[in-house]
Amino acid sequence: MIELHAHSTASDGALAPAALVARAAAADVTVLALTDHDTLAGCDEALVAAATAGIRLVPGIELSVRTDRGTFHLLGHFATSAPAPLVARMDEIATARERRNAMILARLAVLGAPLDPEAVAAYASGRIGRPHIAAALVEAGHASDVTDAFDRLIGDGQPAHVPAGALDPIEAVRLVKTCGGAATLAHPATLLLEPDVLDRLVAELAAVGLDAVEVVRIGLRATELELFASIAARHRLLATGGSDYHGPAGEEFGICLGQCGAAPTVLQALLERIA
Repeated sequence: MIELHAHSTASDGALAPAALVARAAAADVTVLALTDHDTLAGCDEALVAAATAGIRLVPGIELSVRTDRGTFHLLGHFATSAPAPLVARMDEIATARERRNAMILARLAVLGAPLDPEAVAAYASGRIGRPHIAAALVEAGHASDVTDAFDRLIGDGQPAHVPAGALDPIEAVRLVKTCGGAATLAHPATLLLEPDVLDRLVAELAAVGLDAVEVVRIGLRATELELFASIAARHRLLATGGSDYHGPAGEEFGICLGQCGAAPTVLQALLERIA
């Protein structure tokens, strides 16, 4: 099985990179892409573990991209764990993410939900993101659970939300392609775009090198699958899929490594586009 969308503790996953590889091996995954949010920090550890486990590890990333609505993520898959142009840009974005985290904490304090930055950092093995802030909110008694924290405080459109993503959509695709990578529009449903608007966006991205659309995803309605597949086909892009695995907790909801439902031949075709 091939898994092209998985996260580790280098961003907001529950398993360390080596532990994620072990989990993949136990699930009979033969090709695993580590695609942490805006960082490649876990890839070297995962590569070492994959060599021992007999798995092909594909270095990857899930880039946060600027958008006026919803959430826009772009997957990049690469031949190496540290393509220089991407590493340099990610360092810039990491600085911006730190500023964003500080702004979120400041807004939470105004809302009567103050957090100790060290308490937030304790939940993160890598770069700090909203899931770590949500966990700290629960521990501090400001939210009943992580879902409540997002729904009332830090989720999109909520009082403490601060928009993320320093990359322009066109820049994001070009950055991946400059590094010899394959670029995939991740979970297009989270963009919250009308079909015609999404189609125009995909056309623009295809024109600068987009390789695929992540069509298959757990929880999508049949109408959404049909829409995303038709858009990918119209612009001659691969219709891929991925579990977007974040850890064992998601497995009870069917989010399992290697169980993305996309055709293995299509996933392999994407891997063949990596220079």
